[in-house]
Amino acid sequence: MDDSLKGHPPKDPKVDNRDTLPYEVSVNEEVRRKIESLQDVKIKRCEKSIYIQPMTMTYKQNGREKFWDFIKTHDSVSIIVYNRTKDSLVFVKQFRPGVWIHTTDWSVDKSTVDVQNFPARLGITYELCAGIVDKDLPLDVIAQQEVLEETGYQVSSNDLELVTSMRSNVGVAGSLQTMYYLEVTDDQRVSKGGGSDKEGELIEVVEIPVENVKEMMFDQKLARPAGLMFALMWFFQNKYQQNRSPIT
Repeated sequence: MDDSLKGHPPKDPKVDNRDTLPYEVSVNEEVRRKIESLQDVKIKRCEKSIYIQPMTMTYKQNGREKFWDFIKTHDSVSIIVYNRTKDSLVFVKQFRPGVWIHTTDWSVDKSTVDVQNFPARLGITYELCAGIVDKDLPLDVIAQQEVLEETGYQVSSNDLELVTSMRSNVGVAGSLQTMYYLEVTDDQRVSKGGGSDKEGELIEVVEIPVENVKEMMFDQKLARPAGLMFALMWFFQNKYQQNRSPIT
């Protein structure tokens, strides 16, 4: 492992009240206000969904009757995006209700949450560009489309390098995520990204200088998924130490 990844003391994992990190650069800062405009929260049991199917499996293992609750969900792709022009990594920030609800005082007998006490920013995550596999297309083509839609970079599917695939949420889902690596330059940006208007997505695109990424990785106040941590460790171990100098 890259020795520079060692020795980072954990930061205080209390709830984060920051809107931004001091070293991040937003591509579409105007989206942040929309993301944080959270109102009229109502919570109920999921009766029907086009994204997940909650199920229970019963089975016998080693002669013992057992059961397990699980969720059938889509496979996905994710992309590590490195901007060579700025020597930075590109991330997406978005509001995740599941993350937000775990920062609040909600319990299953409650149908709402006071957003004045628990603002939307508590549920904003730092993630890789990613998307679900809901089209009958090659995975690298789906990844290419997600890069354009979410981050605004126009690239070829041939530019994507396969990193690996892994199972996610193995306790309840076990869906397959396929991860790619991509290098881009400022010249390839054709829009600000931000997600699909048709689907109502609100995604803030931020660039973080590589020199600050390790600090971000180990900042426990930030909401970031385990897959992001793996991706960044892979980047530093396999790519960054080999990279060319930033484009000037």
